[in-house]
Amino acid sequence: MKYRLDENTNLLLSGGIYHQYIATLNSQESYFSLYDFWTPIKSDIPWAWHFVGGYEKWLGDGENLRIEAYYKKYERVLIPGEFFEFFSIPAESLKRGSGYALGVEFLLKHKIKNFNVWFSYGFGITKRRIDTLVYSPRYDRRHNLNLFLGYSSGAKHGLLKGLTVSMRFSFGSGLPFSAPMGWYYRWDFDIYNGCLADYPFVIQGSKDSGRLPPVHRLDLHIEKMIGSKKKNMGFYIDVINLYARKNVLFYDYYIDENGQIHRESISILPIPIITAGVRLKL
Repeated sequence: MKYRLDENTNLLLSGGIYHQYIATLNSQESYFSLYDFWTPIKSDIPWAWHFVGGYEKWLGDGENLRIEAYYKKYERVLIPGEFFEFFSIPAESLKRGSGYALGVEFLLKHKIKNFNVWFSYGFGITKRRIDTLVYSPRYDRRHNLNLFLGYSSGAKHGLLKGLTVSMRFSFGSGLPFSAPMGWYYRWDFDIYNGCLADYPFVIQGSKDSGRLPPVHRLDLHIEKMIGSKKKNMGFYIDVINLYARKNVLFYDYYIDENGQIHRESISILPIPIITAGVRLKL
């Protein structure tokens, strides 16, 4: 629903009740999922109700300000336990939980001659509940910030004709994880030696006992168009993670011979990724 305050200003309001008949299940203990397991739900269908309110202001040609706040309540949420558990038992037999998500999002689009600037920020909180346990799930990122700067030359002749350059900076606060609280020796079968052996195992803490470091990166896009509006060719270069930020994907813990716990940071895209290509419009 949209209510117009004046020709450039709107109030936004929406809500609804949603049911999910196909669930995506994955390990709740892993930092990331290599694959998701999809399964139909035949009874006790998970449902949620959403409420979203917002404010929208048009500032000019292609310029606007938008602020939204939301609250979402979840019921009968399927929450797997141990990894691969959902391969051996029906979805209806998994643990059921509840939860909520709330937050606010801000978006500003501004244009200055040949420059376009987009700024967005979001703050959100997500919680899950199983019986008496209340925790932050692994995707509970509290702060998200994005800054986009784009330049279009607008030149009709010369080397700058058809040239566009854009940069995007993104920042996100750390995700929750289960920080270790100790370790112990456990007897296990050694398949190489064919005998029992004791191995050290890390004892995980509560689901949201730790937070990973914030993540951020800068991406660059450069493109040069040749030809007319109807028929043209574009050459482009993309650079992801321009300044080689080593964002932590997860921690790998191990125990040395002195019984001390150590951790190693595993990063995603620790070096710049460069791609180039050609676009054709005939």
